[in-house]
Amino acid sequence: MLTLPQPAARRRRALSLIALPLALSLAACGGGDGGAPADAAAEIDACSLIAVADAGKLLQTTLTAKKPDTASGNGLCNYLSSDSMDKSFLLVAGTRGGTDSPADYAASRKHSVVDDWKQSVGGEAKTEDVSGIGDAAFVFESADVTQLYVFVAKSTLMINRNVAPDPDSIALTEELARLALANLKS
Repeated sequence: MLTLPQPAARRRRALSLIALPLALSLAACGGGDGGAPADAAAEIDACSLIAVADAGKLLQTTLTAKKPDTASGNGLCNYLSSDSMDKSFLLVAGTRGGTDSPADYAASRKHSVVDDWKQSVGGEAKTEDVSGIGDAAFVFESADVTQLYVFVAKSTLMINRNVAPDPDSIALTEELARLALANLKS
């Protein structure tokens, strides 16, 4: 007997496929002041930023880390849960060109992330500033996706989780970012 995924699971899978192009645009984008795009893949190995055991302990699951089979594979790392997609996440790490401060760059990215989402997926989405992580940070929220963007000097991190943006899931995503920042060499 063929078992079809539940509607919410199908929607999360579709959203994760959309998150990858958004993530690639983040990893490869230049500064808001017309700076040249940075070669993020050659500069930061995303899978080296968060130890699988540490992330698994935080999310209470067993994880494996896998780089996507893409040209920019170093800048991306899929942390896949053996239990549930809700406990998996995508980490994107890159550097940016330009001379914008992290706060100015974050402000410009907030608008483009929401615009890209609305054009690609449709539906409601919003961003909210997050303090205490990096030089600047914001969380992107939609019905089933939580993305945390963190900016430190010329480095940018994005963590994508296919979970509803409730306070607990946002707090866990922030903790994942802190793990990554502890290993980021700026």
